[in-house]
Amino acid sequence: MITGSWIIKGLREFTLGGYEKASKSFTALPDITKTSVLITGSNSGIGLAAAKQLAKRGATVHLACRNEERAEKAKNEILEEHPGSNVFVHLLDISKLPTIKPFVEKLSQDYKIDTLVNNAGCMVHGTDSSKRLTAQNFEVNCATNTIGTYILTKAFLSLDSIPSKIITVSSGGMYTERLNPNFGMSPTDTLPEKPEKTGPYIKDATQVYAQNKRQQVVFMEELTKKHQSTEFSTMHPGWAETEAVKNSMPDFHKKMEGKWRSPDQGADTIVYLGLEKVESGKFWLDRKPVNTKLCIDYRGGDSQSNRDVFMKNLESLYAEF
Repeated sequence: MITGSWIIKGLREFTLGGYEKASKSFTALPDITKTSVLITGSNSGIGLAAAKQLAKRGATVHLACRNEERAEKAKNEILEEHPGSNVFVHLLDISKLPTIKPFVEKLSQDYKIDTLVNNAGCMVHGTDSSKRLTAQNFEVNCATNTIGTYILTKAFLSLDSIPSKIITVSSGGMYTERLNPNFGMSPTDTLPEKPEKTGPYIKDATQVYAQNKRQQVVFMEELTKKHQSTEFSTMHPGWAETEAVKNSMPDFHKKMEGKWRSPDQGADTIVYLGLEKVESGKFWLDRKPVNTKLCIDYRGGDSQSNRDVFMKNLESLYAEF
C-alpha cells in the first residue's frame, strides 16, 4: 500500500519543483569527444533529449528505434541543432526478442559502443491479445521493459569489447512494487476476458509497468556483482512530460499539470551518468544516488532467494533467445 508520506515525497522530489531545487547544486558537465553512446527508444521524449545533449558535448550517438521514419527525423533534429555531430540510426524493436542478439552481433562488427542507455519502454493497456502479446506470446510490456532490456544488456556484456557504462531508465513507479520474480517470465496464449486486479494482465497496465521497473532495478544491481569492469546505473528521470506519458496516463497527466519536468530536465541525469564516473550499482535521481525503497514493507519481496529466482528466469530466457 502506498502511504501518504510516499506521495508527499514523490510530489516534492519527482516534479519540476524537485528538479529546480536539486539543480541549484549542479555543476557544469564536461565535453566528450571519443565516446560512443547507443540509446534505445531515442526518437522522442527523454531518449531524444539525452541524445541531443550528448551530441552537443561531442559524443557519437547511435539511435536504436522501432520506426525508421521517426528515427531519421530525430537524427535530422540533432544535426540541425548540432551540425557536424556523428549520429547513426539503427532499427531495433526490443519486444521482438529473437532479433536482439543478432542486432548486437551485427552492430559490434561495425561500431564499438562505450555506453548503452536502456531507455525504450512501453505501457500498453487493454485486453486485446493482438496488442498485449508478442509473436512469442509474452505480454508486451514485460517483453519490452524487462525481458528485452535484459537480453540487450546481456548481449552487449557477451562481446569481447563490452560497454564501460550501462544506464537503465527506470521510473518512480517501481516504488509501488515488491519484486515478483516470476512476473511476466512465461509466455501465454490468451488474455483473460475480465482481467484480475493483480497480475501481469490487468486492464490498467500501470501496475505491470511499475513491476517491470522494479525488475530493472534488481537485475542491474545483480549484474553489478558479476561484471566489475562495467559501471551499472539505474535512474529515475522524475515526472517528465512526454507524448508517451500523455497517451498512456492521460488522467495522471492532467492531474499533474504545471508540475511536469521537461524532457531535457528528465534526461539530465542520463547525461550526467554518461559523462561522470560514479559508483556502480546505484539508483539515481537528479545526479544523486537515492534509496530504492521508501515507505513500503518489502519483507520477502526483495530477499536474495527471490532475486536468485528472478535472475535464473532471465538467464533462461537469454539462453532461449
